Amino acid sequence: MTTDSNDADQYPVYLGIWTNWSRGQVLGLTLTLRRQEANLLVAFTAFFIAFVSRTVKTFHTARTDCGTKIATRFWKVVCFAFHRLYATATSQSAVYHQRQAILRNSSTPEGSIQQLVRLIWANRHMSDRYAPLLPAIVALLCVTAFTAAGGLSSQISTAVGTEVLIRSLNCGILDRKNVPSSSGGQVTETQAFFALAPRKAENIDNAANYAQQCYSNGTARNLDCGRFVTKQLTKFTDDDALCPFEGKMCRSSSKNLRIDSGYISSHEHLGINSPDKFFARNVLHCAPIVTDDYTSQLSTSMGNITLYHYGSLLSPSGLKDYVFAAESIDSQYAFGLSPDFPAVGSNYRVS
Repeated sequence: MTTDSNDADQYPVYLGIWTNWSRGQVLGLTLTLRRQEANLLVAFTAFFIAFVSRTVKTFHTARTDCGTKIATRFWKVVCFAFHRLYATATSQSAVYHQRQAILRNSSTPEGSIQQLVRLIWANRHMSDRYAPLLPAIVALLCVTAFTAAGGLSSQISTAVGTEVLIRSLNCGILDRKNVPSSSGGQVTETQAFFALAPRKAENIDNAANYAQQCYSNGTARNLDCGRFVTKQLTKFTDDDALCPFEGKMCRSSSKNLRIDSGYISSHEHLGINSPDKFFARNVLHCAPIVTDDYTSQLSTSMGNITLYHYGSLLSPSGLKDYVFAAESIDSQYAFGLSPDFPAVGSNYRVS
């Protein structure tokens, strides 16, 4: 996997060996290098495969010429290891001596497969007829592995895509306790809120700009919409959803809105590279509700308060039989409805 210098300057990309946990602990082992270093690695890999392999046979057909690369040098080392492993000074059967002769004089794994299979078939009635089976299987694996390696060596830099690991130097959760205090004492919740408000406002503004330019079709995009592992999260919208509450509470029993994000993966969607994979789901179900028979008025020193009895609410003073409280409409617009409100307008005269 390679990375451009421009990407490395814009985002702090981790260079070296790391584990892409979305592909697993074994298949996820990834090496990220700069483009110049990656080109040298690809060239060295191709040279290594060419060194341990050589073309021993070419099949000519009317449509194509196919070169079969066999790892002869590697196979000679394997034959030597098998020959030394099976060597013994005691008296052995004819199958043993024929197998040792094949391993001693074999030059290619494909030729060894043919000779070892013939040896097994010729001695199929013998008790030790399967003695040459293990070298034959290893020869077959050798042919398959080096043939695949020769064909896939050029794809070593792009086989796993373009995913890189960002060095999360400043990643973490903002702790209200670490907010500096102007008085030197303990930080209150109000001070912490106003201290972190600019950061939250910046995040909201960045999210709004990204959604406007990357989620809309046909707009001029000045932002990099490929900065995240996925460009945008999918959603499932139902404009004819049922009422999520009691039937009499909704204004409509079927014309409601339901937005479902589906299961959001921490690896595939959020790009969190962690061994612990989790899924999150957000469902937003909206429905206009009626207020008749669900409200009551409460007189306080601050004025009249409207209580909305759609359920119960646990507050510091105990359990309440309402979920929301607000000033009544008359209290909110008392000054605007009074004769002293300075209304600005034209003096029309009807004739």
